[in-house]
Amino acid sequence: MNMQKMLNGFIIIFLIINMGLFLFLHQREVTRYTLSNERILQLESILEKNDIYLLDHLPDFYPKSKLRVSMPTDMEKELVEAFFQNEEARFTISANAHTHETSKERLTFDQVNEKGRVFYGSSEPTFITKNLLGHEKSKTAHDFVKAMTLGKGKYELTDQRDGDDFSIYYYNERFLGELIFSNETIVRIEEEGVTEARAIRYVPQGFVSNPFELFPADEALYKFMSYIRAFEDTTLTITDLDLGYAMGKSALENVIWMEIEPYYRIKLSTGQTYFINAYTNEIYRP
Repeated sequence: MNMQKMLNGFIIIFLIINMGLFLFLHQREVTRYTLSNERILQLESILEKNDIYLLDHLPDFYPKSKLRVSMPTDMEKELVEAFFQNEEARFTISANAHTHETSKERLTFDQVNEKGRVFYGSSEPTFITKNLLGHEKSKTAHDFVKAMTLGKGKYELTDQRDGDDFSIYYYNERFLGELIFSNETIVRIEEEGVTEARAIRYVPQGFVSNPFELFPADEALYKFMSYIRAFEDTTLTITDLDLGYAMGKSALENVIWMEIEPYYRIKLSTGQTYFINAYTNEIYRP
C-alpha cells in the first residue's frame, strides 16, 4: 500500500516537473519571437522622429517554411456560366486577354501579364440594391468573393477603403492559418451595387522545407523607413502591418508550381502597399 502511494507521488511529481518545463520552454519561445514592450516603444519613437506613425500591432515572427503553390486553375468556362448563365455574351480575343461581355456585365481573363487573373466590370451595379447598410455591403462583398473564386479557398477581409460614395474591400485567402497575399480578391461597391472586381488564386499545395528564421517586425520597419525616406519626406501613417506569403516576382511561364516565401505587408493611409521579405529583409514593391 505504501509502495503504491509512493509510486503515485512520484508520478504526480514527474507530471508537475514536465508541465513546468513545458510552460518554461513555451514562454521562452514566445519571448524569443515576440517583440518586448521596450523594443516596441523604441521603434515607435524612432518612427515618429522620422514622421512615420504606426497604427497597427506588430506580428510575431516565428520561423516559417516556404509554401508551395501551383499556377491558377483555368476557371474561364465555369465563371462565364456562373455569371451569365443562359444570357448571350459576346466573346473577343485580344493579344493579352479573353473577354466575355453582355449588355451590362463583362468578364476579362488575363492571358499574359498575370495569367489566371480575372477582371469583372458592370455598367449597371449588380448584386445589391440601393442604400444597404455598411455591414450588409460587407456581406455582399464576401458573397461576391465566393462567386469570383467559385467558392474555392477560405477568404477573409484584410482591408477596407471607403470613399464618399463607394467602398473597396480587400480579401486574402488563409491557408492552414497563414495569409496568402498573392491570393487576393478586390471588390468595389458603390451606392447601388458592385461595379468592379478582380481576383487571382494560386492553388496552395502545402508547406515545404524546414522552417527558416524570420527578421523581426521592427527590423522590417526600420528597413522600410530607410527606404521610403530616401525619396519621400511627407508624413506617413502605417494603417496595416501583417505577415503572410507573397509572390516576390512575377510568376514564370510554363511552370507547374512555385515556392513562395513569407513577407511583411505594409499598407499606408494613402493606399500604397509595400512588401518586405521576412527571410532576407529586402523590400519589394509590386
